[in-house]
Formats: sequence, structure tokens, C-alpha cells
Amino acid sequence: MCRVGLLVCLALAVAGGTVAADSNLSVLEGRLLQTTEYVYRLTLEPEGRTLDAIVALLDPVDQPWYRVTIHEQVITASIGWATRQDRADANGNRVAELSWSRLPSGTGVTVERHVRATSEAIYGAIFLPDPFPVLRATLPRSSWDALGPTDQAPCDDPTLSALAGAITETSPTQLDAVVRVLSWIRREVEYACSKDLCDPVYRTDALFTMEKKKGNCVSYAHLAIALLRAAGIPTVEASGFVADRETSNACHAWIAVYFPSAGWIEFESADWMPAYGEAPITFLMPQHLTIRKGGEEIGISHAAFSERHKTSFAIAERPEAKTAVVGRATAGAAIAWVMTVKSPAYEDVLLRLAVEDVPVGWTVALSESQIAIGENDTSRTVDVLVTVIPSPGAPPNGRFAVVCVYEGVETGRVTFDVAVGD
Repeated sequence: MCRVGLLVCLALAVAGGTVAADSNLSVLEGRLLQTTEYVYRLTLEPEGRTLDAIVALLDPVDQPWYRVTIHEQVITASIGWATRQDRADANGNRVAELSWSRLPSGTGVTVERHVRATSEAIYGAIFLPDPFPVLRATLPRSSWDALGPTDQAPCDDPTLSALAGAITETSPTQLDAVVRVLSWIRREVEYACSKDLCDPVYRTDALFTMEKKKGNCVSYAHLAIALLRAAGIPTVEASGFVADRETSNACHAWIAVYFPSAGWIEFESADWMPAYGEAPITFLMPQHLTIRKGGEEIGISHAAFSERHKTSFAIAERPEAKTAVVGRATAGAAIAWVMTVKSPAYEDVLLRLAVEDVPVGWTVALSESQIAIGENDTSRTVDVLVTVIPSPGAPPNGRFAVVCVYEGVETGRVTFDVAVGD
């Protein structure tokens, strides 16, 4: 089904009840709507009287559950440039190439990109029926380059290939395979953001990241790309800024995955923690502003430079956590929900998930059924994908439940009511 079909299914999902105070299972429904004023400041220190700079331009994003509308985008400079040329690469990434000549000796230049944008992340039922394994015949030639090995993501490495196969062996859909790979990485790789953690991380390629089990957002992205490509799923690196804090000196990296039914869809691949708790912790994209997706790395300037990001934002809507949801599916096609699992205790816990009362002829799959959350885990939440495939000829309506058990006691339950039509 095309993207419109997915959005229709999202609109048809309605809530059956808010989350119980003592439940550690829930499904988010609704949307996170955020307006953002975003300023990127580039400070350049030329050695002579000439100067060059490349400033990336943000484009609107329209993906099934992640949309960004650019209302205004203006580039200014403390000294007017001599030339400006806008260009785009084969992946559609746009940049403005700026140059200066006859600058006063010892004069620096400050360039700013001002963006006013609205971000929308949609939560609810997902209709993304692409089966797994992915058939190459269903992929456009333009996505084939996103299947091959690179120095940073050597997907042809036997160890990575074997691991990718083991992680995705029982995945019923491409989306489920993506979620399983991302979940494995988050579970096995420690985020290295402090100086102490970063000390042993001299490289960010996939093999080094898997060996050290540590890395930053770029390390996570490279490992995800390698494993997903090894599983036959076209994947590229994406990067930009997460508009969840007032200031930052760093951009962020994540991934984009190609789905035959919907095109490129972006996923958070690192152990990202939204600042201030304003947005849910998820592999969806609630506060991300995409600057580059795929393509070659571009430079910024031949001169010495420093960067600074600054934002102000306001959230107008937030999704709501539910313990009972309703959806409409098509026989033989998958419908899925992202379910949030929270730790029921501030200690090391091992949680078990189970599916009850599955209608005859239906397939219900969980991306994870056993979840370990450590006492020192910062987020203390895990995303689990619930995938439902009603087979043709099966009952037209069905109800089932996913339950969470901790130390022999049920700690959470989400019920799913699904109507099946043509």
C-alpha cells in the first residue's frame, strides 16, 4: 500500500483507554507537534583575504510518521559574500557554497542559517506491509548503492553477516527486522559520550564498534547500516540536529531505511535521550531536523571554523499513552504498533512479554519477548514492535493482549482490537 494508506490507518487508530498508573506497558497514540526556531552559527577565521564556506540547507520532510515543514530559511553573514551557488547532490541534499574575496586582513566572518520549522511525529497504528526478506526486484536501482559495503559499514564481513542473520531470522516484516537490529544495538552497545567513555573509541566503523561495544551516535549509525545492509535492507546515514535543547555544539547522526511501499524512512539509531523529558524516548523521530540523508560527506571550509546550534521551541501537542487500542487491517497485510515497556522497579530487572488469545489464523509477533533493563540504564524504557498479520479467510475481527510479567507477577497489559477488511 502507498504512503496514503499508512496515514489512513494511522487516522483510524483510536484509543480505548489511557494508561493505568501501575502498568508498565503502553502504546502511544496521537502526535507530537513542535514549532522550532533554529539558528546555526558558523564562525570562520581565514588566514588570508579569501574565504569559502559550505552551508547545508534543510528541506521539508514527508515520511509516514515524521514530517518537517520549513516555513522560513535565511542565510546571513557579518560580511556580504562575493558569490553564492546553491547545488544538490544525487540524494537531494542541498548546500549553499559561499565565497569571499578581498577581506580586510585578519577579519573573521560569521555566517548564520535561520530556520523556522514545524515538526510532527505521528504515533499509532502503522501499516507498512513490506515482507522480509526484502526482494531485490522490489527495490529501485537508485537504492542499490545502499546495499553495498563501505569502509565504515563493511556489510560483507562474515561476522556481521552472521549476526544480522541471527537477529532477523524470524522477522515477519521489514519493519520488524529494522526494529530488531536497532534494539540489539541499543542493548549491546554502550553510548560513549563522556570523555572517559570516549577515550577508547578512536574509530566509528561498524567492526570496531561491535568489538568495543562502545560508541557515539556515528558509531551506532555505522553499525546499524552494516547489519541492515547485511540483511539485505537498503540503509544510509542521516544527520542533522535534534531540536530538544537550547544550545549545542554538535550535530547528531541516525539512519534512513528504504521501504518499497513507502520510500526512505528515518529512524533514531542511537541511545538518544530527549532533553527535559519533553518527548517520548523512541526510535521514531519526534524532534529531529534532517540536514543530510545519504550522499558523500561534505566539507565546511578551508579556513579554521567553529559551529554552534541554538534553538527555541514550543510543543503544542503530545501523544497519549494507552493500554487499549483499536486498528483496522487488511487480510494478509501487516499492521503494527510501537509498544513502550517501562521498568517496574529501580533495579536490574528481567521482563517477559507474552501474547494471549491470538485469533485462529492470525500471526502476532513481538520484536522482543525477553527484556533486561539494568539499574544504571538511563532511560529505563524499551520499544517493542507488535506486528499483526490476519491471514485471508481468518475471522474478520479479533482481540488479543500483550502482557508483561516480572518475577511471576503481571505488571502490564495492552489489549488490541483489530477489524479486518479488504
